[in-house]
Amino acid sequence: MSRANWRSAGAYEGLRSLDAPAFALQFVSRNRDFIRDRATLQRAARRAALSTSDAEAFARRWGLRFRECPHGPRSAYRPLDCCGIAGRDCGCPPADSTG
Repeated sequence: MSRANWRSAGAYEGLRSLDAPAFALQFVSRNRDFIRDRATLQRAARRAALSTSDAEAFARRWGLRFRECPHGPRSAYRPLDCCGIAGRDCGCPPADSTG
């Protein structure tokens, strides 16, 4: 959605079917501070340096919850549940589809 049509009701039709968490993610995903904080967390996750306290601080600040990464150790948190979401790389090895 371009800045030019933000007042158009039609520009928001696709958001009507979203549940509250998905709508909230759409909202914060446009916030510059959130984008910066998320990028910082993702860099730490790629370096395997994402601490539980950093993930929890981010979650508290932005009102988010994290799931454990299904590909990693039980303590592995991934920013914004990125595992398996098309176009996002959590740094995990691909899931084994053979079994």
